[in-house]
Amino acid sequence: MGHIIGKDIYRKLGQKIDGLSLRVPYTPAFAKLLKELYNEDEAELVTKLPYRPSTIGRISRTTGISPEKLKPMLDRLCDNGLVFDLWNEKRGQYMYMSVPFVIGIYEFTLMRTGDPDKSRHWAELLHAYMDEDDIYRANINQGHMISVMRTIPHDNPLLFNNYVEIFDYQKAKTIVENNSSFAIGLCSCRHEAMHMNIKQCKTPLETCCSFGPSAEYLIRHKLARRVDKNEMLESLARAQESCLVLNADNVKRRVEYICQCCSCCCHLIQGINKHRARPLLVGSGLKPVIDTEICKGCGKCVKACPVHALEMKKDENDNVSFTVDTDLCIGCTVCSRTCKFRAISMDKSEKKVFYPEDGLEKYILSCLERGTLQNLIFDDPQNTTQEFMRTFFGAFLRLKPVKRALLSDKLRSRFLNFVKG
Repeated sequence: MGHIIGKDIYRKLGQKIDGLSLRVPYTPAFAKLLKELYNEDEAELVTKLPYRPSTIGRISRTTGISPEKLKPMLDRLCDNGLVFDLWNEKRGQYMYMSVPFVIGIYEFTLMRTGDPDKSRHWAELLHAYMDEDDIYRANINQGHMISVMRTIPHDNPLLFNNYVEIFDYQKAKTIVENNSSFAIGLCSCRHEAMHMNIKQCKTPLETCCSFGPSAEYLIRHKLARRVDKNEMLESLARAQESCLVLNADNVKRRVEYICQCCSCCCHLIQGINKHRARPLLVGSGLKPVIDTEICKGCGKCVKACPVHALEMKKDENDNVSFTVDTDLCIGCTVCSRTCKFRAISMDKSEKKVFYPEDGLEKYILSCLERGTLQNLIFDDPQNTTQEFMRTFFGAFLRLKPVKRALLSDKLRSRFLNFVKG
């Protein structure tokens, strides 16, 4: 009987994680991963956690587990990167909530250090799941607006046309200057690729940059190390010199992480290249413009483009022409930086992009797009009345006209204010 209960609890755990801000289909590979990361008691606890950040007192009331027993269980889950503990200044205590698969379980599992054999095993399990296309198909749809991450251009004025305005939220240096807590940890994608023997780049593993509350969470649970502002700026400068893509938290204010991505390791870029999952990454709002009078036709920019958005052709007279796939281009500026002849500059893209103001707005809109917002509103998994309301309200929110209206420019702000309370 025990193995049946265990099997059921992991399926429930999978459903709980799937009900957060990113859809995570339950496949045999995902089931195997969950059984490795959570013991049965932990799995049961996480399925019962409220969807919104909650105090130990509230969790105790909803789960029936005493605070004395809860505290060490929650601490262990936080140390393993499977539950968030968020400090609430007003309450003067930590609030706990489930961690989504991305950004969360995937990254934090491979940011753990200390046991190479375990890391290798986790890398194999995560690779098996991420190599499937289920997770990508589940998170892209027609008219998709809210992406997990956004590309930010390199901090180099020489890359841009003179009349292109680069806003502060698009500058890595400004993002760093606006923060006071910094952490650098292992890049999960690169760590996985190393264990799978598919890492082709020479980029070091320690390149995951975090700021503010996220940095403090990672430091507190030994998932990253504290660094000062200068070391953070140096790390990002090296990334730009190495022509890596800078992908940041998709918010305008209070950015909490920047990834230094390469095409050989990054699952987000591979998702675009292998699975056409372009909506998971919103571009910088820029596009390359090639001056064919200056271009020497070396093709280095084409090879450097991480998402294969550039195509170069030569006619019988060696005249060069370029095609830019604007649906694929993320405006990373890598092609412009690669060109030593300065034949490529970045111009403003005609493609409309939307960046949420902050993490809460991003989380709410992500849940709305992916059909899980009802869990955030009626957040107690143990309450049967709320279960009915989740089902009822979820069906209403899934109606295309309703979702389209709530995401529209006209109603979005009013709707967000309502949900935020």
